[in-house]
Amino acid sequence: MNRSSGYTPLTYDTTPGDTDTTPLPATPVKLIYKAIYRIGDSQTGQWSAETAITVGAEILFVRSPALRASCSPNKDALKISDFHEKKGIAKGYLYSLDLPNTRSHEPPPTQAPMIKNPFLLLIFVGSAGLGWFGHQRVSATNLQPTTQPSQPRHLERKSSPKRAQDTHEKKMRGFARQIPLLDNNEQETFCENLAPQDRGTLIEAMLKETSPSGFKFEQYRLLHQVLSRWVTEDPQGAWAWCQHLTPEASRRFMTGQVLDELGKQDLNEALAMHLKLHAIDPKFKSDVPRHALEATTTKSALDFLEVLNKIPLDGEGTTDFEFAKDFDFQQAADGVTALLAKQHALPDEFPMNFIKSWAERDPDAAFAWTKPENQRGGNQFQYLLEGIEKQGIPGAASAWVARKIEESEESRRLIINGMFDGSGANIAGVLKALPDSQSADRFLTELFAEQTREFSQDFSTTLPAMSSPQVRLEALAQAKKNGVDLTKLIPQSEYQTWGITKQQFEAIFPPTAGN
Repeated sequence: MNRSSGYTPLTYDTTPGDTDTTPLPATPVKLIYKAIYRIGDSQTGQWSAETAITVGAEILFVRSPALRASCSPNKDALKISDFHEKKGIAKGYLYSLDLPNTRSHEPPPTQAPMIKNPFLLLIFVGSAGLGWFGHQRVSATNLQPTTQPSQPRHLERKSSPKRAQDTHEKKMRGFARQIPLLDNNEQETFCENLAPQDRGTLIEAMLKETSPSGFKFEQYRLLHQVLSRWVTEDPQGAWAWCQHLTPEASRRFMTGQVLDELGKQDLNEALAMHLKLHAIDPKFKSDVPRHALEATTTKSALDFLEVLNKIPLDGEGTTDFEFAKDFDFQQAADGVTALLAKQHALPDEFPMNFIKSWAERDPDAAFAWTKPENQRGGNQFQYLLEGIEKQGIPGAASAWVARKIEESEESRRLIINGMFDGSGANIAGVLKALPDSQSADRFLTELFAEQTREFSQDFSTTLPAMSSPQVRLEALAQAKKNGVDLTKLIPQSEYQTWGITKQQFEAIFPPTAGN
């Protein structure tokens, strides 16, 4: 925009239409506008042609019956489409000007006003629109009886609240569509310049563009940048706003998001609010329970169990937590066992790395707790092995498995089951750690039996690793006794590479008709 002193930036906009809010000068000034597209922080394309308009002269207007008849029902927006043929005006709307006329209830004048200067309308259509500006002068001379002098009045431009609101919401929705294209710095810059009264409008525009379940990472990031500022400056206002959202899914979602931000100020109070809301609406969720539970693992097992016993089962999931160096895992595990006996499940927020972190410090104690009745989903044995590996000793998990399977039949059974469920530790590493080939063959035979019971179709980690064809034949015969038919699961080309002939294989699994 050039205000007679050279071009300066006016605005950046992602939707057509923008209002120049620069105060009108006291004397007439010629304003010159031009626009260009932008991608990110760079200009692209060519500058548009210049468009000029003169503003600042005294604006006078007295509404006549003819003009009043063209107004919208609320008399705020003046429809000018009826005049475009006579005055050369583009179709559209121009905000009307209300007169502080003390004689507004007098009978209408008999003569229409004389328009000395037509409306001037400037419209830019593009990604960086400069909007419209109106400049007009209407004589009031013919509106009053000839016996009374003309009473011109100085007016201020006034826009229709409804139209202004619709235009503003449209711009916000336009920006909401651009959010996935913005990087973190661009989002931060926008949030810093976002007016407080526009925060709710922007978030509502985002919800109209994408349902809560469809939010992408960039949208969540911007959402919490806005909410963080809002909740910090006006927590009660942010809370009151989200309670009046519609539909119900949006209200529930945004209540949870606002509560997450409130939790950064007072986690205990936020948790209490979450529990109350969940009691009223079981579908309500937020990240507050997870944050509250996570805060306890850097304190003590007692704090951990206190929160764990409060939070609902159906949460928002979990992640790895950080545990204090003196965290009493055994005390926590005993409390978890008691909780499982009472409600048969653990909250979704239970830390994924509980066993892993425990096993890093005391693998035997952690393993003793990894019984079926203490499982909360997932392969806890695999997490245990990962924890042992975090001790920083190469092959520590394989060596621990080799030692543990020789201690007792119960340990052996739990390890075999655990290794099958998650492919377990490095089987080759375990075989190397076992004292002899006889121990290795027994381990592989039991693991193969577990594979066949679970209808696995991949035996590449067990049968080929056995020490001899005879051991493999004994393992196949045991599978047959267990009622497993491997005729279609192990092709001839495969078992022959293991040193087993067709006759030997068919002696255990006789071919049937059609095979």
